[in-house]
Amino acid sequence: MKVRFTCPGPLVPLVIAGVTTCFSGAVHAQSNVSLWGILDAGVRYATNANAARNGKLELSEGPVFGSRFGMRGTEDLGGGTSAFFELEAGMDMGTGNSLQSSASAGYTQVSTNGQGRLFGRQAFVGMDSRYGALSLGRQYSVAYQAMANAQIFGNPNLDTLIIAANYTGNRQDNAVKYEKSFGGFRLGADYAFGETAGNSRANSGGGVALSYEGGGAKVAGTFASLNSADGKETRNVWGLGGGYGFGPFKATLGYMGVRYRTADVRNDVAIAGFSYSPNAAWRVGVGGFRDWQRDPGGSRSTAYGIIDYYFSKRTTAYLEVDYNRIAGAYTLLKSQGVVGGKIGSTLGLRHNF
Repeated sequence: MKVRFTCPGPLVPLVIAGVTTCFSGAVHAQSNVSLWGILDAGVRYATNANAARNGKLELSEGPVFGSRFGMRGTEDLGGGTSAFFELEAGMDMGTGNSLQSSASAGYTQVSTNGQGRLFGRQAFVGMDSRYGALSLGRQYSVAYQAMANAQIFGNPNLDTLIIAANYTGNRQDNAVKYEKSFGGFRLGADYAFGETAGNSRANSGGGVALSYEGGGAKVAGTFASLNSADGKETRNVWGLGGGYGFGPFKATLGYMGVRYRTADVRNDVAIAGFSYSPNAAWRVGVGGFRDWQRDPGGSRSTAYGIIDYYFSKRTTAYLEVDYNRIAGAYTLLKSQGVVGGKIGSTLGLRHNF
């Protein structure tokens, strides 16, 4: 349940707003602020958690939704124009620590030296009008949002299920983003400033995306070009993904291609998923992907399934099971000890407010 504060008047300093805006008749604009969040945690066991292939039992983040606390607001400025903002903080439910740290800079991420961010999920302000919406700050990239359409549960949270974000990135620091809807289409573009004196390429990058939704289907295509921390390497990513819902069923399908300007590494990723919701209380879904890597050779194959039981619109219990297999010179997951197979399962609880 979202808590909303509504007060007639422009967004002015708090004291003035409280004394003047709420009680003065000489105002015209309408503003509101909503507080919201997701709390998701579960008990997880996974194999192959270290070099000795030992298992690990832990209190884990949610496999699909990371826990967060957010605040968003809008102000109607009249004439079809409005201002908006969003602040979204990620948190570890087991410890209360802030998340979304960056150990090193690169590909539009600023280094936090491994420390969590106060508003690590999103922090931006913008304006919206008939010409589209323009926002500035740390925010999701349009490529990341586009590839969510290829995944049956959208972009997931645990490293054992993540694939698209490994290449598109998820959020961009110091970014400008534009979005415009027309008919069933939505166009998006973004650019992140590297903010490195004398080297405009360093840690900069951006992308474009175009999506269409109608008749139970949604499809999106994207291209992004992102630069390393020193500006000497560029990662180009393109992808296409979509889904179609028919009655209680939904299917998704997608492809991503990844190439580097100087390195010989090449990746091609196929993604698919399917879900079934027999009634309002239950949803069962399976998903998977395969990432073929060349020069050096290697691969990652992943399959997962999730059963959701909705006690209400806000509270859900779930059981998740996943399998990953890494071969060749493919980079290991953060949670995987050695090359080979890894099995994991999470029994958890999620509450939205």
